[in-house]
Amino acid sequence: KDSRPEFMGIRMCTPDYDYCQDPRDAITKCVLIETGYIDNQAVSKLLLSPKTGRRHQLRVHCKEIGHTIVGDYTYSDKTDTSQYRMFLHAMRLCLPSHLENIDIQTQDPFTEADARNNYVVE
Repeated sequence: KDSRPEFMGIRMCTPDYDYCQDPRDAITKCVLIETGYIDNQAVSKLLLSPKTGRRHQLRVHCKEIGHTIVGDYTYSDKTDTSQYRMFLHAMRLCLPSHLENIDIQTQDPFTEADARNNYVVE
């Protein structure tokens, strides 16, 4: 947890910082899908697969490598306000259950086809 007063109870962090309390291991697999531009700013579309289930894991890991998720107001230090939503989307959810296994797949909503995205493939 991020112990700084302005982020207490809102943001998670990594153990690299003194203000991080009770850090826990987290692993995310990352694959580059394509590159492009949003409002003339270079962006990368990634496939992120969390191998552990930590709160805000994908958002924290992207911030840690210096590339916050487009539209992520919280982890961009409240600077990313131009998008209509955060560009984080589950394309597939697999939920095993003793009753049945659920496997839900959706389309990519962050394409050039949706004008609200202002996204252009490189």
